[in-house]
Amino acid sequence: MNSISELFSRDDSDDELVIYRCTECGKTSVSVGWLHAHIDAKHHGFGPWNILPNPWKQANFRASMEYTEVLRVDETTAVDIEEVAVR
Repeated sequence: MNSISELFSRDDSDDELVIYRCTECGKTSVSVGWLHAHIDAKHHGFGPWNILPNPWKQANFRASMEYTEVLRVDETTAVDIEEVAVR
């Protein structure tokens, strides 16, 4: 199985937690699809600062993976919901 298939065949029942991080800005997600949408919108745009999404560009998994760092979480710590609640 190649690495692309492994990313999309991950099952929620896996004991291993993987986080995906954008190498350009540090944004993280547990969803590779969400992170690639972020990369396409924020880092593959056009204009003077690459901030405008390019409506004609098709998604390119391999190009987005160049901006993606895959991190395995080895240790977890329980926290109170107030520590992470959006204010």
